[in-house]
Amino acid sequence: MSGLIYEQKHRIKYYECDATKKISVPMLLNIMLYVSGKQGKLLNVGDDVVAQHGLSWIILQTEINVERLPKANEEITVVTQPQSYNKFFTYREFKVYDEAGELCVTTHCTFAMMDFNKRKMVRIVDELVAPYEVEVTKKLVRTPKPEIVDQEAAKTIDYRVRYLDIDANQHVNNAKYLDWFLDSLGLEFIKNHELKSINVKYEKEVSYGNWVQCEASQKVQEDGRILTAHQINNDGITSCEASMTWLPL
Repeated sequence: MSGLIYEQKHRIKYYECDATKKISVPMLLNIMLYVSGKQGKLLNVGDDVVAQHGLSWIILQTEINVERLPKANEEITVVTQPQSYNKFFTYREFKVYDEAGELCVTTHCTFAMMDFNKRKMVRIVDELVAPYEVEVTKKLVRTPKPEIVDQEAAKTIDYRVRYLDIDANQHVNNAKYLDWFLDSLGLEFIKNHELKSINVKYEKEVSYGNWVQCEASQKVQEDGRILTAHQINNDGITSCEASMTWLPL
């Protein structure tokens, strides 16, 4: 049995879209996380309450499956529901529907709690999860790992972490990694391919002022889809990995 369902409508603004006139995936992720945060606030366990315990929520992995990305001025409905939680992880599902009620995007996120001062993952505090009426389980949800970058075929771009890349947790915002991954593919690739899925695994924090190296490789799969693999390295340490599947237009 899953937890409480919460939904919110959102009219897509032109500035939330990319060059294809569709909502950008990083922006969509931010909107989904905003909606889950709104649910927490309404249940009196929002970020401010979590912070009173010296804690914050962090995302460990995100899986996104795309039917289609809505365009500017469309009204979407974002529906979210916590699925289960155990000692260290919580699992949440998001679904995005268009005005006709057609499913556009499905997302699954794995969350953990971080001690804000020690910068270490800690056990889930039951009282901060109980209001969601979510199932307690001993089971771990095994999510597939992203595909590994082909080092021989990889291209590398360097990025410096700027002030606006940092969120309230004092590290690079989760959506910013998607910015880097997409940018590394180039405008022509994105304009000529349709995104179908993303699998992102966050490994280590990246802080303000750091220089990171974004590696990306591509390969054509048997079904004709293109698989892109991505990796963010910070001072020789892998901070984030991802893989995406695309269909040629």
